[in-house]
Amino acid sequence: MIPHRTIKLYGWRARLGIVLASPNAVFEAEAFKLVPEGVSCHYTRLPYREISGKGKAEMVSIASETALLLSGGTNAVGVDIVCFTHAGASMSAGIEGDKRLVKEMQEVTGVKATTTASCVTRAIKHLKAHHIAVMIPYNSIEAFAPVQRYLEASGLEVVTLKNGGFNTAAQVSSQPPEVTYRMLRDMDTPKVEAFLMAVPNMRTIEIIDKLERETGKPVVTGTIATIWNCLRELDIKDGIEGYGRLLES
Repeated sequence: MIPHRTIKLYGWRARLGIVLASPNAVFEAEAFKLVPEGVSCHYTRLPYREISGKGKAEMVSIASETALLLSGGTNAVGVDIVCFTHAGASMSAGIEGDKRLVKEMQEVTGVKATTTASCVTRAIKHLKAHHIAVMIPYNSIEAFAPVQRYLEASGLEVVTLKNGGFNTAAQVSSQPPEVTYRMLRDMDTPKVEAFLMAVPNMRTIEIIDKLERETGKPVVTGTIATIWNCLRELDIKDGIEGYGRLLES
């Protein structure tokens, strides 16, 4: 019998396990365009009952248990890495809380683990940027402070931090990519070295290359950084063109 990874099944090079918040309607539609041949993405979801600190903390508390559906649990898919993608939730837990979550997911699933929060900070540093403009699409002032604290504790300087004025996840995911483009473009200043939109529930991949060409500055998004970092953790370094300099690097 031929071992299942020696023939070209879906994910014959690697399987990425993605833990999404329940209302995310964008990540899956974008991610399959970003992975190289032989890499597949597999998903599970956890409930995000309210856009609040309480709702975020609840997700973090059950993320590892949910990840068992991807690896380590009975009849799990069997992925090679798991990623908790709600950046705001793990940023709200702080640097140490984020590290604890990664360690817990690794122990529970038996595979490598990461979070979108740690993916975006690693991506920005990889691109040699320090001063960043950060867009948060939600009209939630309480989300600002933990995001800024997390990024600055990671060694980055937040030059500009703005919200998009949206109140629900459905509003965010239904925006055309041109809205994301305008929001980020309007944040550009001479001091900004990179743009960050860490929420992976807003369309971005269509505008990244354009914005980078116009400004000469890299654009890091939650979805792009998650895919990039998961691939690098698995030592897959294919350059993927058309979606900005991070995936090309």
